[in-house]
Amino acid sequence: MDQHQIRNLLTDESFINYCLDRDVGDKQFWESYIQENPEQRKDLEDLKQQIVSLGRYAQARNLSDRMAMMRHAIRTRRRRLIRPYRWVGAAAAVFIVAVVGVMLHRLNRSAADLGRPMITGDGEQYTSPTLVLSDGRAIDLDSLAQGASVDLGSFWLEKNGEGQLAYRSLATSDTTQRIVFHSLVVPRGNTYEVVLPDQSIAMLNAKTVLQFPSRFAGNQRAVNLSGEAFFQVKKDTAMPFVVNAGDVRVTVLGTTFNVSAYVDDGEVVTTLVGGKVSVKNDKAEVILAPGQQAKAGGLTADIPLREVDLDEVLAWKDRKLIFRDEAFPELIKRLGRWYDVEFVYRGSNRQRYNGVLSLDKPLEELMSILQETSPLTYRIEPTNNNLKERRVIIE
Repeated sequence: MDQHQIRNLLTDESFINYCLDRDVGDKQFWESYIQENPEQRKDLEDLKQQIVSLGRYAQARNLSDRMAMMRHAIRTRRRRLIRPYRWVGAAAAVFIVAVVGVMLHRLNRSAADLGRPMITGDGEQYTSPTLVLSDGRAIDLDSLAQGASVDLGSFWLEKNGEGQLAYRSLATSDTTQRIVFHSLVVPRGNTYEVVLPDQSIAMLNAKTVLQFPSRFAGNQRAVNLSGEAFFQVKKDTAMPFVVNAGDVRVTVLGTTFNVSAYVDDGEVVTTLVGGKVSVKNDKAEVILAPGQQAKAGGLTADIPLREVDLDEVLAWKDRKLIFRDEAFPELIKRLGRWYDVEFVYRGSNRQRYNGVLSLDKPLEELMSILQETSPLTYRIEPTNNNLKERRVIIE
């Protein structure tokens, strides 16, 4: 690997993302590249170590820490690179300082500038289903006509006849083609389906963000989930499908399953419909059979299993809410995701609820039903004098 290649890698955003584990798409690409080019493994691992060290430098809070890290990085790079390429000492130091300066500029840039969509929280800044591209552009999917397509270079997007967002890769033999990372954001009050690049299907519930690459590469198909989604995974034994939800990892070969990973729930709940999946965190791993549910997170490192009613778990796909022995605060939290409203609960209702609600009913009608069965009063008012944003005050 010559000086020119090293300089290009040290300032390449995709390679920096891989080294700092900032982008699943870039990580998959470079892991695949190293597998296909084993003769470069040692050089690339050496560069990765340097970038990780400089990443710590970029996060250092005081000048003395930064200067110490800079001097260490320069000494290390000179020791490892000057001998193989017989650089003149002064010239090498200038080259390294210049490259380090460019790297640190890039390391301090925002996530949006590094080729990964910047989604804050659960994507609350969007009011309709939206696809956020790696360069920060946002496509309002409601405004995309059925049958319409968007050409994005090496692949294109289509809103197919079933209203799904579908990815289609263009035929190419270029395996080094850059992978970009996209985010599908489904705000409160909506659901949306996407056909992923491997032709697996994901149906997203309200208040959900799914991040995935423009094509899958390497030895796995990995996506990141915040919220809830139902997956129908296309079978590929050589490349398992992986859902990352916080510290929990769900791995499958080809199956149908549901993952609920809302941040405000504090746990990741995986329910298997058919096939077999593995659910793993830092401390434990379990294998699910159809009809079983695993809960990871909360106050314990264990992942308990239980048998569940699949109709109840998957009712949201049919725009229904089934609840059994459910506390009132949990009930209104789930309703808030569907009706795009903020519930403010000021009461002490200890009643538990059983029933089925159609989520196609207007909010006012649903609240009237709850009022008939519960000792509560409510009012609906605008939020911050904004007539389009509402909140429900329950007492």
